[in-house]
Amino acid sequence: MIYKSLILSSLLITSSFSLSIDVLIENKSLSLEKVINLSLKNDPSLQKSIYIEESFKSKSKAAKSYVNPKISFNLLNVPIDTFDIKQESMTQFKIGISQVFPRGNTLELKEKKFVLKADVFPYKRENEKIRLILKITNAYLESYKNQELINILEEKKVLLKELVSFLESSYSSNTGKIKQENIIKAQIDLSNIDDKLTLLFQKKESSLYTLSQWFYTYNSNNELENLNFYLKSIFLSSNINNIKLIKKDVLDKSFNAKDLEKYFDSLPLIKSIEKSVEVNKNDVLIAKESLKAQFMLSAAYAYRPDAKNGNERSNLLSAGFTIDLPLFSSRSQEENIKVAKLNTQVLRMKKREKMHELMISFKKTKNNIQRLKKRNTLYKDKLLIQVKDQIESSLYSYNSDNGSFLDLIKSKILYLNLKSESLKIKIDIQKNIININYFFANKAEEIITFKGKL
Repeated sequence: MIYKSLILSSLLITSSFSLSIDVLIENKSLSLEKVINLSLKNDPSLQKSIYIEESFKSKSKAAKSYVNPKISFNLLNVPIDTFDIKQESMTQFKIGISQVFPRGNTLELKEKKFVLKADVFPYKRENEKIRLILKITNAYLESYKNQELINILEEKKVLLKELVSFLESSYSSNTGKIKQENIIKAQIDLSNIDDKLTLLFQKKESSLYTLSQWFYTYNSNNELENLNFYLKSIFLSSNINNIKLIKKDVLDKSFNAKDLEKYFDSLPLIKSIEKSVEVNKNDVLIAKESLKAQFMLSAAYAYRPDAKNGNERSNLLSAGFTIDLPLFSSRSQEENIKVAKLNTQVLRMKKREKMHELMISFKKTKNNIQRLKKRNTLYKDKLLIQVKDQIESSLYSYNSDNGSFLDLIKSKILYLNLKSESLKIKIDIQKNIININYFFANKAEEIITFKGKL
């Protein structure tokens, strides 16, 4: 009966996936919300995007300016035999100014081009935020899964230790039909658990290293600072919440291509491509302006000193008007227009390509969730309950001296194995929900909302 008292505490059936996660050291518990907030605050690419957007806005203001006027100072027709500026009537001091004007509405269109380029970045940045949240959530869920699997394996390890102890005692006392090979097999299983634990710790820490790239920030002196999270001592929140579907009927509703296209048209990724199309359409207009004439105005004032004999010489005023006609370069300019139009078509095809990718990815993710939910229902409503009943029956028989200790241990180990698989299914459901939310998220804050507990 001594073994009954030893194993009763380890065989208690609980629905918790964690042994001691709720007892956390302050500042070592890391929630998903906290990691997301850190990443959005510290990710350099988001700040870089803001700077690039601002630079295009500044370029748009600069683009509307005319080219600078040119001023010239000239001393003309100086006799080289005497260098006497009063000797010849042609000698003069001349100051001139010229100004080139752009072709058609080129300046306005260039200003618009940079404004349109700047308009692309808010959508790119929003898409980057969404993808960042997807990446973080997947890494967090993976690390959380391994953390909980470690706890389940620790429970399994306790059971196997009890099993080895029981087998060794039974073998030494010659009670029952215990063979030495049974003891060796149980010891191998126990050693194998240590190997699996090491692997799970490695996987958990690998996912945490992915998250830790956002545990760094810069202070007011632009010095890099670590937020002092030590990976080996981090616990992920055991109260991790279910992630809500943005579109509640997404799993039940049948979507055709037109329905999906309407949703996808609102995605920041597609919006950024559409804005890039507008930029290229504007480039076509700029290229067309090159076929228009360009004008230049010029004016000059020439001062002539009086002659040696005192005769007064008139000063001179000149003015000019130049037209640059693209007669011989029109062929190359027409080719430039064609290039600009083709670039626009390339972006339109890129949008179609992305649409096709999104539709296939959406259908694949939706199917994954539906299959995983079926499996989750099977585990929750049947398998776990059935094995739970089996354990209770085995425990009752064992306490009544009618059952086998080995059967009891095997039932409990089976329960823990099913518990591990059930956890993996739940985590996979969460990952796929966050992935399918991407297809309906117009803003980063929509991608992840929470409800209840796992």
